[in-house]
Amino acid sequence: LKKLRSREDPLVVFTLVSQGVVGAFLALFLGSLFGLDVLVPQRFPLAHALILFGLLGLQTFALALSTMHLGKPQRFYRAFYNLRYSPVSREIAGMAVFYATFGAYALLTVFPALVTWLLPAAVVETVHIAFGWTAALAGPAMLYFMYRIYRIPARPFWNHWWVATSFYGSMLTLGAFTIGLVYATLLAAQGVSYVGLMTALSIPVVAGLVLEGIGLVSHARAMQRQSSEGAASHYEQRTTFGKTYWLRNSLLAAGALTVVGLALSGLSGWAGFAGWVVAALLVAGGAIVGRMLFYVLVIPTTMPGAFFWRNRGFQEHARETGLARLPQAGVALDAH
Repeated sequence: LKKLRSREDPLVVFTLVSQGVVGAFLALFLGSLFGLDVLVPQRFPLAHALILFGLLGLQTFALALSTMHLGKPQRFYRAFYNLRYSPVSREIAGMAVFYATFGAYALLTVFPALVTWLLPAAVVETVHIAFGWTAALAGPAMLYFMYRIYRIPARPFWNHWWVATSFYGSMLTLGAFTIGLVYATLLAAQGVSYVGLMTALSIPVVAGLVLEGIGLVSHARAMQRQSSEGAASHYEQRTTFGKTYWLRNSLLAAGALTVVGLALSGLSGWAGFAGWVVAALLVAGGAIVGRMLFYVLVIPTTMPGAFFWRNRGFQEHARETGLARLPQAGVALDAH
């Protein structure tokens, strides 16, 4: 597990938080429109407001972390310069649209009086819903551009549609659990059944887990058939990180089985709530470990040292033969 840490840890946080926030907003916004009355703002107004601004705070933190990860954070605005060709520029533009419209939707939900003095209530409500639908479309679109960033031939381990299933799977699972557990807590505290809510939200959770599972199986088969660095990455995944790899797979499978079991059993009360918390921890643990593997395992084809990245045998050979004195070898000399 210690080897899972890498210089890409900020991206682990950024991608998972962003996907979770998009999924949570979709669950909250669409759920209230399509029959989950407990999610309408009027049912728990204070909690609804805290969730909206809490999600905005989480996204702000993730954006700040991602910006500080840049080589020159003060030049972040340059990322907008190549919208025509760069998935990174499109991802940032999509994030900007999602963040702005989500923020406007939150403000109009919690503080409608900010504009009702200026515009008729019917117009304000129309604008409010328009911001919500724009954010609901911009969020998944932003995740698509996030996925396209990793579809590059120079990273064979990433150059597979499995990345999309991982990103959208996390959106569905993390988002649904975030909203579900918060509202289940409120309902349980009032002695009201939360079974209907959690059963409904279990549908996107299971869909996300199945989607990611299909992607993982296809990705493993594709990497085994390759003779590139993608095959080397998968070999590293099954050997050096073998136990961690199966831990991630087991967590996702156990999470899916637990969710299905809870949804079918209709278990309620605090015992049922504890079961949903366990399911959420299993799914979140699998998502975190899987995303860390995602970054730590990739072996670039265009980077100095390429196939030999983090290969201790090659590092020792380079130091013994003097190859490490060449910067392009990508191996640091011994400190002494």
